[in-house]
Amino acid sequence: MTDAPQAAALPAAKHAFDVRLEDGATASVRVYGSGPRVICSHGNGLAADAFQSFWRLFIPDYETVVFDFRHHGRSSPYAKPIPHVWPQLIRDYDVIMTGITREIGAAPSLGAFHSMSALATLLHASEYESPWIGIVGFEPPATPP
Repeated sequence: MTDAPQAAALPAAKHAFDVRLEDGATASVRVYGSGPRVICSHGNGLAADAFQSFWRLFIPDYETVVFDFRHHGRSSPYAKPIPHVWPQLIRDYDVIMTGITREIGAAPSLGAFHSMSALATLLHASEYESPWIGIVGFEPPATPP
């Protein structure tokens, strides 16, 4: 099918960087736009770019920060399995948030996360200081207590 609609190309990121995780793996972070900060990420097996039809809508009015967890999207490729996946993802998340602050400065932030990143955000907020003024989680893989 040659007449399928094509998404408009993303503008170039105004800043892109990698955050080195505790075991040497990296997480890719990109920053677009300016204004109040919105941070977005993806679900398991996907990449932040898979959700660009969602987060790209923020770019005209917000500083839009997107990141890929380890072994996803633009981050370092799979090298070895990680033991105790959720505890590791929560530690990674903390390192990524610290890396974002170190690289582009602290700012009150709204988070918009899908699935794995939504649950990692909630679990992280229960253990660490949170930068969030609000969190929107789409389909976090969690059940009520």
